[in-house]
Formats: sequence, structure tokens, C-alpha cells
Amino acid sequence: VIKKDLDPNLSKIKGEKNQLQQVILNLVNNSCDASPRGCEVIIKTRNSEDGGSVIAEFIDSGIGIRPEDLSKLFDPFFTTKDTGKGLGLGLFVSQGIVKQHNADMVVESQWGHGTKVTITFPVARRGEK
Repeated sequence: VIKKDLDPNLSKIKGEKNQLQQVILNLVNNSCDASPRGCEVIIKTRNSEDGGSVIAEFIDSGIGIRPEDLSKLFDPFFTTKDTGKGLGLGLFVSQGIVKQHNADMVVESQWGHGTKVTITFPVARRGEK
């Protein structure tokens, strides 16, 4: 189940649509893989208080990430999935895409209590697409 809490007055960002769709798909898939009780992901978007950024949050109620694994999440080929279930490239590639868009991605998680991934994009300047 995907629940959306999307700001209808969201500022525009400059980005490559297909690449950003891949990031979103990867984050949703990771959330579902980490949610043995059923996949529920909340996607929230909003403008930052100062209006200079667009914030997208992906929140799941899955099993969370072990504290010792948090620092390795963006390493190539790191995975907590069973053999054959993942290559460990999804977050590595997603972080690269996010950085190409001059954005930041932060992961917060508590083992046993789910994960929140926050991506902060700069607002597009006038005339940018």
C-alpha cells in the first residue's frame, strides 16, 4: 500500500524524470522488501520553510536497518538481502542520481521500527527545466 501526502503547491525542481522515477521505484521496492508484515510506504512531499528546497520523504514501517549497517548503505554491492535477492547497487545508484540533481539523501532508521529516507532537492530557478 502506498499512501501519499503530496503538497499540491510544490515548487518545481530541475531533474531528469526517468532517473528520478528509478530512485523512487528503488526506495519503494526496498521498503516493501523490508516490510514482512505487508508493504506500506508513505510518500510525503513539501516545500522547505525557506522555500529554497523541495523535500520528499519515503517512510516505511518495516524492520528498519541495523545501526552497524547504516554507514554502509551507499557502498556499492552492500546488501542485507538474501543471496540472489539483491545486488547491493540500488541505493548506490540512487545516491548517484540524487547527487547529479544537486540534492541530498539522508536515511534514518531504528532497528525494528522502520526507515525514513529524505531527499532534499534545490528549487529550480526561473527558466530551468
